[in-house]
Amino acid sequence: MTTERPSSLPHWLTVAGLVPFVGLSLSTIFLGNISDMGDWRDLSATALLLYAALIVSFLGGLRWGIALKAEPVDASSIILSVLPSLLAWPLVLLGLAGMSGIALALSAGLIVLVYIWDRAAFKSGQLPSWFAPTRTLATLVAALSLILAAPFA
Repeated sequence: MTTERPSSLPHWLTVAGLVPFVGLSLSTIFLGNISDMGDWRDLSATALLLYAALIVSFLGGLRWGIALKAEPVDASSIILSVLPSLLAWPLVLLGLAGMSGIALALSAGLIVLVYIWDRAAFKSGQLPSWFAPTRTLATLVAALSLILAAPFA
């Protein structure tokens, strides 16, 4: 019986992918407290929202890849795999319409929903179980970053 061993490369790439979440969240929170930095706060909030949408789309792409490996290809899995992108897009538009705080909070919820979906993939063996702790950490940091920045956006 062989056990899956964690790979450090996916772990560290995932951790590196959290840097924009944390950095943009902090800049959204603190830049508005510096005189005449309101435009930078808006830019940070928009960048954070766009990055969240990008990551949600990336996670949907991961599920697309899983669905393509199935034989035969399951149409419902393919359809579901595009939902993260389709749900993130209106949140970007909401942010661009001046409602970044709401869009950031909803993006946090979307990231958590995709995580819940991925938990099922870990349990079924579609995703390697050794990646689950890293994915959990990434979800917590990303969602917390979005939620903390939302009231300041």
